Amino acid sequence: MSLKKATFIIVLILLIDQISKFYIKTHFALGDEIRVFDWFRILFVENEGMAWGAKIPGEYG
Repeated sequence: MSLKKATFIIVLILLIDQISKFYIKTHFALGDEIRVFDWFRILFVENEGMAWGAKIPGEYG
């Protein structure tokens, strides 16, 4: 695979990711879901922590 094609695919995936996150954040209530297939659903939840839900104690947590 050429570098140009790989870069295009990566940018496309990032755009789809960010657009879907923005759409869900602005059009869904917490807990709303869309079933795309029987085995795939999109569920709106909020992460209260930082990466993977980790919380930092103290002033910055």
